[in-house]
Amino acid sequence: MSYRSILVHVPDGADAAERVRYAARLAERYRHARLTGLFLAVTTPSPALGPHPVGELQSRLAAEAERRAGLVRTVFEQHVGKEADWRQVDGDPVAAACREARRHDLLILGQHDGDGPRPALPADFVESTVLRCGRPALVLPCGGDWPEQLTHALVAWDGSREAVRAMTDALPLLRESPRVTLLCIDPDRSEWTADMAPGDDAADFLSRRGIHPIIKRVAGPGRDTGEMLLSLATEQLADLLVMGLYGHGRLRERMLGGVSRTVLATMKMPVLMSH
Repeated sequence: MSYRSILVHVPDGADAAERVRYAARLAERYRHARLTGLFLAVTTPSPALGPHPVGELQSRLAAEAERRAGLVRTVFEQHVGKEADWRQVDGDPVAAACREARRHDLLILGQHDGDGPRPALPADFVESTVLRCGRPALVLPCGGDWPEQLTHALVAWDGSREAVRAMTDALPLLRESPRVTLLCIDPDRSEWTADMAPGDDAADFLSRRGIHPIIKRVAGPGRDTGEMLLSLATEQLADLLVMGLYGHGRLRERMLGGVSRTVLATMKMPVLMSH
């Protein structure tokens, strides 16, 4: 398994150039995987903009989107060359991102920057997209300080469907990491069989694919599990966290699990997520 096709969402913000450079380096590592840049143009007027004539306002929004798209595409082509693909789509940003992501093996997104300028994308764009697109997403933290080469990947493991999916989707990254740790939090609370310790099943799966992880079992002290995951990742000097994204209920994109929400809000390292 490898990533043969990578889609990177290119924003019109400060992280655009670094995100494109990161995606281009990643594509090169996987035998020159095909890289596609995605710009999401939001040209539908929001009710918050007031009672302007709809046609006039939509035309202004479309013109502004074209201007921003041109600037973003220039940044993209400066760092990857014109041999890469470019997609500019309009409409609901989550639905558009999901449609485009399904054509690719891996989606690269950026953490929502609550302190940055007010974006056109909704604050829950990342989680909504990952929950609905059916593809793994590598979410990069704000700031652009991302490692060029992996040294330690930390896999959050609880035996759930989401954890299985995330670990499997992360195999190309795990193979290139010289150190992989399986982290089992609150192992006593999980439904493990008597003849198998927590994490043994995942370790067997990885070892058969040439990856030999260390298993770390940690009893939860009653604190937020998401905070604990990030704290342990920092202590372990991990530069990649792999985890399942948990959503609940029929409106999953509006009912994100607490661990996932905490990680997305406060992450300081790249996180590969799957649902």
